[in-house]
Amino acid sequence: METKLEFYKAIRLLDCGKMERAMEILQEVIKTSQEEKDDLSFIRSNCVLGELYFGLNDFDKSRFHLEAALNTMNNCNLEKDLFDYEKLSASKILMKLTK
Repeated sequence: METKLEFYKAIRLLDCGKMERAMEILQEVIKTSQEEKDDLSFIRSNCVLGELYFGLNDFDKSRFHLEAALNTMNNCNLEKDLFDYEKLSASKILMKLTK
């Protein structure tokens, strides 16, 4: 539960323009969600970080996080419609990165 709260905290920080702190929290969420096997938080946090890094023109980090999210989506036992938005968003950005 705390992982989800931290994820939403990071999103709120982004809304307030506090990108650096939000990115730190998202990294922590990724680490914790891996340890706790919380695939949904792992997927969402990696997608947000991938989008942020793409916007910052850090394409290697963007690709890393988006591919981590997509790989987890393809290998987890969650209902696929839980992360439709994330899958679409990650796929679109990765397509731009391959051009």
